[in-house]
Amino acid sequence: MKYNRIFESYLNEGKELVNLGKEAKKIKTSLIKKWKSKGGYENFGQKEIKKLEDKYIDISDYSADMKVIRQTIQALDDWAMQYDG
Repeated sequence: MKYNRIFESYLNEGKELVNLGKEAKKIKTSLIKKWKSKGGYENFGQKEIKKLEDKYIDISDYSADMKVIRQTIQALDDWAMQYDG
């Protein structure tokens, strides 16, 4: 995904970005396992993505780091919407 390159360039910039990257990878892995065991469904992964948004996004922050955080979460959301096992 195009946002992965952007995210990786900022990965070492802050602890919050590093934590988000690790957490996003864990969520992606768990969603793949969930798909294999239960199959897909409408709104697949939305609960997990909403938790990430609530944890990491500050709606009043428009810094470059926050832009990367938003793009990373959006990339994970796009992946979950298009994932078909």
